[in-house]
Amino acid sequence: MTRVAGIVLAAGASRRLGRPKQLLDWEGEPLVRRVVRRVLGFGLAPVVVVLGHAADAVRAAVAGLPVSLVVNPAPDRGQATSVACGLAGLPADVGAALVFLADQPTVPPSAVAAVLAALTEAEPGTVAVAPFYRGVRANPVGFPRPAWPELAELTGDGGVRLFLDAQVARVRLVPIDADVPFDVDAPEDLAAEATPRPTLRPTLHK
Repeated sequence: MTRVAGIVLAAGASRRLGRPKQLLDWEGEPLVRRVVRRVLGFGLAPVVVVLGHAADAVRAAVAGLPVSLVVNPAPDRGQATSVACGLAGLPADVGAALVFLADQPTVPPSAVAAVLAALTEAEPGTVAVAPFYRGVRANPVGFPRPAWPELAELTGDGGVRLFLDAQVARVRLVPIDADVPFDVDAPEDLAAEATPRPTLRPTLHK
């Protein structure tokens, strides 16, 4: 396979929290910066950060990191539009992309490695490769390039989840012996990285 890119979705408004959660402090740095640094450590190239709400503040939060920035002009149309914007900003020699959420700082390296390995072995027609954490499909999901045109048509926060549900026969699940990485919904969720909360499902698949 040609290069595999990483896409970090950081365009959300965090309406439940009342302020952009990607800017919450995680051990002295913005949460989005911690997530992006972690994604960079997985060896993906390029890494694209999708901005939307609070774009200037998120841009400042990741300043100095070797990433590309893409602005979603309509983030209120849902998370699926951020996926499409991230994919559209990738070079032609990228053969697949892994999608990460800016509020999930504890994605295990083992899950990323397993998804990458499965992508290289995916059968023609596969639209996605997803980690299956003890019976729960979650993130990061890998999307081979042939599936990108279908993803570009999706909208809404649940658009990608519904697409994967509808295309279940074309989605490869990779078993991961770990709890689902928690996502940050409130400042108290940042208390301890060592205490995962598997009941908090990743927003890409709610």
